[in-house]
Amino acid sequence: MRRNRLFPGIILLLLLLPLLTALSCGGGTKSPTSAPSPAPTQSPTPKPTTIAPPYAVINGHIFRLEIADDEATRIQGLSKRPFLPEDTAMLFIYQDKDYLAFWMKDTLFPLDILFLDSNRRIVDIQTMQPKPGVPDQELRLYQSSAPAMYAIEMNSGLAEKLGFTVGMVVELFTK
Repeated sequence: MRRNRLFPGIILLLLLLPLLTALSCGGGTKSPTSAPSPAPTQSPTPKPTTIAPPYAVINGHIFRLEIADDEATRIQGLSKRPFLPEDTAMLFIYQDKDYLAFWMKDTLFPLDILFLDSNRRIVDIQTMQPKPGVPDQELRLYQSSAPAMYAIEMNSGLAEKLGFTVGMVVELFTK
């Protein structure tokens, strides 16, 4: 009996046909000149044109804000965090205008602090340095040079790099 040499190849082709079909463009037949159909995906999410509140605009630069508007969040501040994203700042809100004082208790990285009056005008800018291991009673207090109702903490060096100066008005969008 003569053996057909094509028989094993035909069997292999029949076994691989479902796999080849699955790997083809969508499994259907297409002419070589037809445009490929788009892959089934969810509709793309449009990129936001504005940032959602809360945020601040300082000298044309936008910062996402974390709000500290009660005693507990003001005490916690940015302490014990390993970093703060460069486009983010913490806004401290007080009910009354007064000389404000901050310290770097358990804060792990240097910060710039902007003190703002009730009109959101910058009245003072300082750079605060962390002092790990220093007892609380020996920590430096960074006090505003004028009465303030708001303070904004951001990564050290940004105030100078972005040209922030005393007298500039900060736009706050909190709601």
